[in-house]
Amino acid sequence: MRKMKKMLFAACTAALLSSSAFGQSADDLKRQSIQTSYLLALGKKATQAEVNYWMGQTINGDMVKTLYENHRTWLQGNPEVKKDMIRRSFKNSYGRTPSDSEVNTNMQKNWTYTDWMNNHSAWLKKTPGDYENAVRFAYQNVVSRQPSSTELTYWKGKGAMAYYVVASCVEQCKKSGNSSNCASNVFSASSRFADAIEVAPKVAASASGIIGSAAGNVIAPGGGNVIAPGGANVIAAGSMN
Repeated sequence: MRKMKKMLFAACTAALLSSSAFGQSADDLKRQSIQTSYLLALGKKATQAEVNYWMGQTINGDMVKTLYENHRTWLQGNPEVKKDMIRRSFKNSYGRTPSDSEVNTNMQKNWTYTDWMNNHSAWLKKTPGDYENAVRFAYQNVVSRQPSSTELTYWKGKGAMAYYVVASCVEQCKKSGNSSNCASNVFSASSRFADAIEVAPKVAASASGIIGSAAGNVIAPGGGNVIAPGGANVIAAGSMN
């Protein structure tokens, strides 16, 4: 089996590369679909108990889409989980926790984590001040300093990337020993700022159909999530760090 390339580059396009060697059995595809649906709907990985439950269920049609829509419906009857999901989307987009008022006034929306991340991404694109604050939060959290004017200019030139993506890139820069100049768009799938899973091309294609191409994420399309080519595809969502 070819190993997944752990380093994902912002130059990667939205194209999903096939890897026939990675996880193609029926059970593998089902597990990957379960985890993918949780990342897209709730912004976090499924627990082992949740995986075990769904592995014992019959899932019709496109498994990722079927589970994703099931989670959307389930969220409406579980307000505390829904509030956590909304908070997660704010934290991963802006680098800050939303106020109770921001959460409560948006509880009526029938949105998933991906819907929220697309909405936040659109907001960051049209509100440069909030995007700059997200970049500043990322640098302060990872390298305990504010970005230089050169670094700010670099990130502004990348469009509007979610806080967790910028933080993951700065974290990788720090690991490389070059934390004095973190104008780099290298994203590590092992970042503490992201929950990432390896998936087969079939699962990645289903996820891509849900995410769409609306959000301003230069690493990959939509949702503040990452789908990028390697030995297998990678799907990631912020982990609220």
